[in-house]
Amino acid sequence: MNDRPDDSDRTGSSIRWGAATDTGNVREKNEDAFLVGVQIGLFGVVDGMGGHPGGALAAKSVAEGLAAMMCREFKMMKTRQRRSLRDWIECCIGEQSRELCFQGLNKAGFAGMGATVAIVLLLNGRAYACLLYTSPSPRDLSTARM
Repeated sequence: MNDRPDDSDRTGSSIRWGAATDTGNVREKNEDAFLVGVQIGLFGVVDGMGGHPGGALAAKSVAEGLAAMMCREFKMMKTRQRRSLRDWIECCIGEQSRELCFQGLNKAGFAGMGATVAIVLLLNGRAYACLLYTSPSPRDLSTARM
């Protein structure tokens, strides 16, 4: 377990968090990456699609890109109602899906790489949880379920 020190979120309260991963009984290695944006209350795990080329690369790319994008764009949101949050998350994961698709097309043997993303956003005393899938096709956008 990677235990992290207390971090202050945007409300000044303190969050203690950690992250751990397990390969299980089937695979020899994990293709997990952690997604963290403490300043906006964002936490998650990204799992590279098993059996697809570049699963580990996909997980790392999505975790880093999505966390950075969501932290940057969160500050620009005009409203933070449930519907707006869902639309914002869908937009961010859709952009990451397209980026991942193009990365795969530009690396030999990596076409079709993808990832599953599970995130939670802690906001105003509520937790918004989503499970999303990046798509290997730039035309297929993922849908956030909250």
